[in-house]
Amino acid sequence: MSPARTRRCLAVLLVLALLAPVAEAAGLGLTMHQVDSSQFPKVRAFVSVANDQGVRIADLEQDPQAFEVLEDDKPVAGFQVEPIVASQEPVAVALVIDVSGSMKDEGKMDAAMQAASAFVDTMGTKDGGAVISFSKEVRVVQPYTADKAALKGAIGGLKPEGATLLYDAIAESATLMGFVQEQRKVMVLLTDGENEPPVDRPSKNTTLDAAIAAAKNAKTPIFAVGLGSGVKRDVLDKLAAGTAGQAVYVAKADQLRQVFLNLGDQLRRQYVISYASKLPGDDKQHTLTVKTKYRGQTGEAKGTFVAKGAPPPTATAAPKPTAAPSAAPTAQPTAAPTAAPAPTPTVAAVTKTAVVQPTPAPTPPPADNTLLYAAAGVGALVVIGGGTAAFLLLRRKPAPPPPPAPQPVYDDRTEAIGISPLRMPPADAGATMVSAAGGEGTVVGGPPPPPPRPRGRLHVVHQGAERDVVIEQPETILGREPTNPVAIKDPLASRRHAKITIENGEFWIEDLKSLNGTRVNGEVITRHKLAKNDQIKIGDATITFTGEAD
Repeated sequence: MSPARTRRCLAVLLVLALLAPVAEAAGLGLTMHQVDSSQFPKVRAFVSVANDQGVRIADLEQDPQAFEVLEDDKPVAGFQVEPIVASQEPVAVALVIDVSGSMKDEGKMDAAMQAASAFVDTMGTKDGGAVISFSKEVRVVQPYTADKAALKGAIGGLKPEGATLLYDAIAESATLMGFVQEQRKVMVLLTDGENEPPVDRPSKNTTLDAAIAAAKNAKTPIFAVGLGSGVKRDVLDKLAAGTAGQAVYVAKADQLRQVFLNLGDQLRRQYVISYASKLPGDDKQHTLTVKTKYRGQTGEAKGTFVAKGAPPPTATAAPKPTAAPSAAPTAQPTAAPTAAPAPTPTVAAVTKTAVVQPTPAPTPPPADNTLLYAAAGVGALVVIGGGTAAFLLLRRKPAPPPPPAPQPVYDDRTEAIGISPLRMPPADAGATMVSAAGGEGTVVGGPPPPPPRPRGRLHVVHQGAERDVVIEQPETILGREPTNPVAIKDPLASRRHAKITIENGEFWIEDLKSLNGTRVNGEVITRHKLAKNDQIKIGDATITFTGEAD
């Protein structure tokens, strides 16, 4: 090999080596679910971060370098990051599923229906959704509803056939979501191919850019799930990036269920980034960019918000000016009035406002007040009588206090005379009477002590950390409150989530009406008798009851 050719090969290898880390670093999915500027200048952005398989990345709020915020491409300082579990605010979901002919292969359709049904199971009671299928045509199989059974029924009836109207499906789904009132919306798109309009039916000619614009106008980020090797990754990446969503790719159909469950988890667990904007309230639209990095990987999402201006002040009507009185009255011709003139108001100037003082009305002629005087006399007599009675009552001597109750007198046997005798324990209670000289006696012993209360052991695994907890109190609380005997620092855990009680030597767990429920061995429980190796699930924490402690 010639020296020149060797140098060219080395240069190519060097370029490939430099590019490899860059390609690997673009694996984070950063989704901007909502930008709230309703309390401008305070701005809040709700985001979630996941890896290339849709698995949520937690605890980023503990790294001050994990996020970067830009407002109109200018860095924002002093922002705060807080993890939240958005389980109260409803989420609207559009399940947009590819049912083209290629979905018949390799069990794709069955796996897609199972994954979509599992996703519906993760939805909260306030959430709603719609099912849209696309092949040679776009069909709204189930309009928007909060009925999970209806959603799962629509998913179970999907059948693959025909071409792939991908862009039309996105545009029509965005139109449907535009009428939904919920603030948090998302479109979950599943496809195994690319946009292929049918030959025998004219397409609506929706372009990729038009599909992205429709989703943005509906404020609906797209979670794009690409299945198999036939997907166009550049298209799905553009759909996700253009709507502040995320693209995930799986090679095999049996991976779909876990991906859909991961997406459901992302919708619940988010980060809220808040800051005070320095922009003026100009009622114009501005760009918000959030960037994140984690273990050498990066992600970015863009959103928009309106810098709302202060409302205009309410106009207050000014008081009408009052004319000041003339310094000297105007001379009037002398003439005898034909009638008595009306009383003339006197005008007095007080600072800047004229105050009108009306002339007092003439006093009416005196009337006969005989009845008034009589009523006044009766009232005086009543007052005098009442005062006399009160005076006499106050002078009465108070009743003597009752004699004190007789105090019991005790003899030398520690029993009270005149009071019920000391109750002796039954003969079978194990009590013993011990006699002593002088006739004194004392009861000792008593019922046998109760058997020792059993002690149980819990093995807690949460976010990679493990610990053992021994429970021996009659009641042990599990939950997010730090003072709980079993504290679980998890956003999905309620402050007092569940309790374990010891009853007649048995261990019982009871859910304390928690928001997200308590599961034992995968089943949601209200109250359950624990057996050895039972697994309790609270949020991300797995708690194994290993039986009685030694």
